[in-house]
Amino acid sequence: MTGGGVCVELTGAVATILLEPVDRATALDSCTRAQLLLALDRVASDARVRAVVLSGGGHDFCDGHDLEEYARRLARDPHLGLREIEAQTAQVVHALAAVPQPVIAAVRGRCVGEGLALALACDLRVLADDTVLRTSTSVIGASCGGVLRSTLAPWVGEERARELLLSGRRFSAREAVEWGLVAEVVPTSHVLDLAHGQAAMIARLPAAAAESAKVMLAGAAAVELERALGGGAPAALSSAARSQRYSKSTAATRADRSSIPAGR
Repeated sequence: MTGGGVCVELTGAVATILLEPVDRATALDSCTRAQLLLALDRVASDARVRAVVLSGGGHDFCDGHDLEEYARRLARDPHLGLREIEAQTAQVVHALAAVPQPVIAAVRGRCVGEGLALALACDLRVLADDTVLRTSTSVIGASCGGVLRSTLAPWVGEERARELLLSGRRFSAREAVEWGLVAEVVPTSHVLDLAHGQAAMIARLPAAAAESAKVMLAGAAAVELERALGGGAPAALSSAARSQRYSKSTAATRADRSSIPAGR
């Protein structure tokens, strides 16, 4: 399943979404965001998928906004251009947070601007030791504004989030560990293997259990993200959809149990 710079691969119960580089840069333009939305909707509605890995298809996780499109939009109308990009980014981040299955970001290389917002919207993150993290895409300060603040602040606190957003400075994977953004940092060559290992472990759990844990752990961060992104569908699976998936998972669990001989 490919198209528009986004590729989805299904291995067992784990779906991997790859942001494919264009001209060696893994940046997001309107077309790529649209394709990512379709990919997220597809895996969210696929009953075979129990866990998701999000990764860059090249050397970088995501280099943020596509600067050529960013410059064109601002040249036509700076105010409207910024609002359009912010709205598109918010839509993608919201869709990622709303995926019912646990999502793991496999991060290596550059993870900046909109890419950082995507990584923070995932449930777990695996970082390479060479990861470059930054709130803005470049020295021109192309950042995600309120969307990135809403995903960053719950992890690092308001004051540190303000400092990172205002300065636009780089921060390291080791700093990310110290601030609680990620549990551990691994060599670049191990990132995908570890992310897929974690996803496979989650995929062995009953779907209802994993999804309920995701909703519970989101807590206040999900509420803050929902408020920042302007409401609409909840930043976790809706109650109706969750109930439907729970019923299917429960039925499957009962079927599995009925096949076990008595006394075992």
